[in-house]
Amino acid sequence: MLYYRGTKSNNPMSDWGHAMFVDDYENSYSGLGHEWAFDGSLATPITSLKDKIIAAWGKTLENGYYYGFSSDDNDYFMTLSAEEVFDSFNPDDIVDSADGFDSALVSWLSEMVLMPNEIYAVTTQDGAVVFDASLITELGND
Repeated sequence: MLYYRGTKSNNPMSDWGHAMFVDDYENSYSGLGHEWAFDGSLATPITSLKDKIIAAWGKTLENGYYYGFSSDDNDYFMTLSAEEVFDSFNPDDIVDSADGFDSALVSWLSEMVLMPNEIYAVTTQDGAVVFDASLITELGND
């Protein structure tokens, strides 16, 4: 399955070091100037990572902090349960609310779960999130 993303920039990656894609081309902001595609067969379903995410969050809670969070973020994120953190990475609608992928939690996920397991892309209920630009193809531009 292909996933789609539109950007104004000629770089598909965000400042967070990832690119979010949707499964519906019509919902991909394709008219912004640059269109990108990602082959979902290269991704790991986020649901298959639930146990790893929950275990890693448990360790983070035991430490009481994550150095990648600001102090304000740390104060808030440390109130979340492991289930809430996992759920934030599988939002109902990635366009309307990317949830965990739209916050400093994405850095935590990348560092604590994805990179140690050599995972460079995940799929969600209706999208994909890619952490390696080499996996992304530009479809064309205006």
